[in-house]
Amino acid sequence: MSRLNRDQSALPDPPPSLSIVIPAKDEAEGISACVERVLAQDYPGATVAIVDDRSTDGTSQILDQLAQNEPRLRPFHVSQLP
Repeated sequence: MSRLNRDQSALPDPPPSLSIVIPAKDEAEGISACVERVLAQDYPGATVAIVDDRSTDGTSQILDQLAQNEPRLRPFHVSQLP
């Protein structure tokens, strides 16, 4: 897994906040790998929001399990259309 090729000392203190938003629907087969790759980046203080759009294949449960052990991960579950 790659890391950002960034000199951490070049970032201001504190660094700018960064939020990554990932849309997902029925991604049970690949969502864990996607989350792991994004979280492997070393930008300090980044948060990852994953918007689960009414998945029916277990994506929601996988995201909830991953979030239990990872405070940077914020799953959002869309339950109905507006």
